[in-house]
Amino acid sequence: MTTVPVFIEVKVADAGKAVAALLRELPAGSPAAASTVISFHADALAEIRRTTDAAVSYLVGQVDEQAITAAQELGAAGIGPSIAGLSLRAAEAVHEAGLAVNPWTVNTTARLDVALACGSDTITTDDPAWLQRELDVRLG
Repeated sequence: MTTVPVFIEVKVADAGKAVAALLRELPAGSPAAASTVISFHADALAEIRRTTDAAVSYLVGQVDEQAITAAQELGAAGIGPSIAGLSLRAAEAVHEAGLAVNPWTVNTTARLDVALACGSDTITTDDPAWLQRELDVRLG
């Protein structure tokens, strides 16, 4: 059983209902129930928001006004842009909209520099051990 909140990615739009059903089965107050669902599929996130209390974050290639508006309409907690599409200006716009910045996929020191400079709220990586070591060194 999951003992910490995680990001649950919905890769197929039609999976929104199934993911929502599984989320509803989680015990209230469990760490797993505090997980965030992420997806490029706004329809899947809308279904999850309609039928659960789960937080969602809208994945995008790049932040623009349309992405911010869509995230707000979804009631999303954040936006997850590709790290390649993240800039300081974009991160500021996301934060000003009251949303978290959750970039993906940060696997190099250069991309970590960008994520940290942009004030990212979370960071997605393929190598959590590397990321933890980097953060330990940088942040003490």
